[in-house]
Amino acid sequence: MPHILSKQYYDEFRTVTQLVRFDFIQVQDKFETTLLVKLNSLLLKYILTGSRITLFIEYENGRIKYSIRLYEDNTNLEYTVEIYSYIENENEIRALNNLNFDKNISVYLFNELSCNVAENKLFINGNFNYLNNLNVEIELNNNSNWECIPNFYVIDSGQSSEINLSSNEGMQQEIIAQWIIDYFSDSGRVFFSPRFKKGSEEKELTDIILISQETVCLIESKVISIFNKGTLPNRKKLKENALKNIDKAFKQLKGAVRNIQEQKFDFYTIDNKVINIPICNNFFGIVLISDLDLIISDNLSNDTQKIHNIYKQFQLEFPVFIMDLFELSKISHAANLIDGVNLLESFFKLLANRWNIMQKQDCYILKCLHNKIDDKITITVRAFDKK
Repeated sequence: MPHILSKQYYDEFRTVTQLVRFDFIQVQDKFETTLLVKLNSLLLKYILTGSRITLFIEYENGRIKYSIRLYEDNTNLEYTVEIYSYIENENEIRALNNLNFDKNISVYLFNELSCNVAENKLFINGNFNYLNNLNVEIELNNNSNWECIPNFYVIDSGQSSEINLSSNEGMQQEIIAQWIIDYFSDSGRVFFSPRFKKGSEEKELTDIILISQETVCLIESKVISIFNKGTLPNRKKLKENALKNIDKAFKQLKGAVRNIQEQKFDFYTIDNKVINIPICNNFFGIVLISDLDLIISDNLSNDTQKIHNIYKQFQLEFPVFIMDLFELSKISHAANLIDGVNLLESFFKLLANRWNIMQKQDCYILKCLHNKIDDKITITVRAFDKK
């Protein structure tokens, strides 16, 4: 059954992009060690398809640090991703101590929206005593498949959608994006999968379109499929796919803006309601990919040149941003923090500021960083691909 986060953990999970936390929870007549893990959907799918997982515990600067490590190749000793936390409360200590007596760990996976989307019971082989064995890495094993947990949400229009890791991978990313930007519908117009007819053929204009009186933003969602692969692709292959998807999305955005500007077509929603798109020169484009870290982590200089080449190749006359769901969520959240301004216009203003930074620094990959100082949240933008 799904896990409901405590208020303390819920607030923390909502403000970070990835996190791991121990908890010690009563289940029926006993307490059990629980591991809560938040990751992007791409990495969650890695886990669901059998990625090797280890638990690593060490002392660092007088504090107990614990982390989980994911391996893209079960025969490779080099881990792909590490997510860590420091022990901060008594429940985490109790959870670790309990592993001396009970080797089972209930693991709950959370997506970008902090929704619990999968669960499983993992276990540890052999003895475990982290107090006597520092810097220990322990294999987490399982006897059964992961159970996917469906989540449902209702947008302002009354439409409901299901978020389920095991279903259509491309649609799931669009559904999560819909949830993130849905509250803009109060201050503007948000449409999903707008259509038009070219001759007798129906075509999709873009995946999501946001419209204000003077500005239009188009979102092209590009997901990297995992479940339909014969073998689990490594990060290098995923990165290659991401760059190909970005190239394709740029072509689609350029074509979509041209179709709007030419005013040759009527645009309408999935249920055939007319969409009135204003005649304007203010366009933004967003390419939504599965994991921004794929193109900003290792081998940065080579990937930087590829991204710059894509921008140079298409010579778009409007700003285009490459984001993942976490980045889209941060900007949407930042727009919500601006008082006294229309939410959608605030979002567009932040995009304009973002583009100015990109132009000044000659970079095209930016990430928002949250900082909490004296209970006040500040959001800064960092360039990751500056030449």
